Amino acid sequence: VDADGKAWITGQTCSWDKEDTPEYDGFPVLNACQAEDGDDYDAFVTVLDSSGGLVYSTYLGGKYEDYGTDIAVDDNGDVYVTGTVFSFDFPIKNAFMEQNPSYYFSTFVTKIDPTKSGDESLIYSTYLGGEYDDESGSIAVDKDGCAYVTGKAKLGFSTTANAIQSEYQGGGDVYVTKLSADGSSLVYSTYLGDTLSNSGRDIVVDDSCCAYVSGSGLQATPGALNNPGSSFLCKLNPSGTGFVYTANVFIDNLAVDKNGNVFGARMGAYGKGGALMAFNHDGSDTLFYHEIVVGPMDLALDADTNLYIIGSTDSTGLATENAYQKGLAGQRDAFVMKIHVEPPEMLIVKVKSDPIYNTSVPVTNTLLDIYSIDLSNKANPLVFRESMTTDGKGLLHLPAKRYETGSPIFIR
Repeated sequence: VDADGKAWITGQTCSWDKEDTPEYDGFPVLNACQAEDGDDYDAFVTVLDSSGGLVYSTYLGGKYEDYGTDIAVDDNGDVYVTGTVFSFDFPIKNAFMEQNPSYYFSTFVTKIDPTKSGDESLIYSTYLGGEYDDESGSIAVDKDGCAYVTGKAKLGFSTTANAIQSEYQGGGDVYVTKLSADGSSLVYSTYLGDTLSNSGRDIVVDDSCCAYVSGSGLQATPGALNNPGSSFLCKLNPSGTGFVYTANVFIDNLAVDKNGNVFGARMGAYGKGGALMAFNHDGSDTLFYHEIVVGPMDLALDADTNLYIIGSTDSTGLATENAYQKGLAGQRDAFVMKIHVEPPEMLIVKVKSDPIYNTSVPVTNTLLDIYSIDLSNKANPLVFRESMTTDGKGLLHLPAKRYETGSPIFIR
């Protein structure tokens, strides 16, 4: 959704509408760069105004199976779409890669101006991939109109000089690619991953043109969160030649605020529940982590740090507020959730074992009792406040609203 309330949608359709088949209504098209289907499953791009009226809608595909996986919009209202393509006659214009490089699936990236119609609305459209299967995952766009894409790549995917990882490791690697604003060249492109099967799940970009990527197959950089496994959240530098940080955390969908704090969601096993989370600007700490009874599938963050989450659930335990539908109507329903998630100002307390009698090491993942100290009550100076658990680094996060800086506390 853009600032004017327009909705931008992509996906896949097998609906078709030709002049010689009036009995079929087909997929609704308006001002389309491709007014007819490509004979099989096609991607589509549709723009709706704030009241749901059709502004622009087009097929996007060739003779074989093609589908859109993600969509983004820039400040000018131009739309950027990525997806996976099997067709050899996919609509191509001003392309970095004019021919499908594979006899398998490849990625496509397309930019459209929905204020124009027909071929004029297609700004650029390009293949992206190597000689084997490549899959699109997610797309983002920066303030300069450059598109960033991630997904899963195999042998022969295009990388650039000074790439973080120029060689394919096997099993399927994450790729991160930044295209020029006109779509005709790569600004940077790199593999990321180990020898196992890896893929890029989501990508967002901040005002400094740093890309944030979630996926699997990397290990944490020094100082960043380092949980078991190879699922990661990484931040690339603006040139795409190195990491600002890589944290080992299990996260799928991403959003980033103006301070570089990352908000995320992940789906639980078998679609059962999930979690919402946030990490600080350098990936070294968790701002919050909440398990939820519903399965988040995507999220977005607005300028007022309201988080919007969509997904599906079969749970009857979802607490509703101002709900259009207050209860589960079928075996599994969609849900929409809005939460204000501005990270609170925190006081950070580092908890270590007794440095006199024991080795001074962090007390990690431990439930502790916190007391205020009432110096006027010498007989019983400890006043219980609450119990909290330290994180994996031995840190307690105390809300600044409840704890005044400099006030003495006792922890045990």
